[in-house]
Amino acid sequence: MASPTDLALQSLGGVYRDPQRVSRDADTLLSRPEGYGLKVKVSTLVQNSGEEIRLVCLGGTIGIAYGGTRYNIPVDIYLPPPYPLKPPHCYVRPVSTMILKPGHRHVDRQGLVYMPYLHEWRPHKSNLVNMVISMAGIFEKASYRWF
Repeated sequence: MASPTDLALQSLGGVYRDPQRVSRDADTLLSRPEGYGLKVKVSTLVQNSGEEIRLVCLGGTIGIAYGGTRYNIPVDIYLPPPYPLKPPHCYVRPVSTMILKPGHRHVDRQGLVYMPYLHEWRPHKSNLVNMVISMAGIFEKASYRWF
């Protein structure tokens, strides 16, 4: 039986350079506690050039501990066509009760996530599970004003 990731890939045709790696990495993340709040979907990403591209997206929430309380941070993780040669594009998608701290070093005004793990992405070593762990660690830091 095909996984939800395989079904998403099939609906996109031949967009991905390495669909087996996309499927393996996404399915591994979704099977781990770090990915339990995420689901596979096909979503449109608008690039800086204005071009729209339909991609596999892992959308939902990742859990963090902040100020002694557990929170679920809404995110979208887009896998670009050359994945894993290029890292994912990660966005925080704030709900009405969230505020992204202006000028934060890891999340811009549009919610795009910048972090060392993405900057230092290595196609044969980096993976989605460790990326989400790294992202959660950054989000847990007290320098965020989420609520």
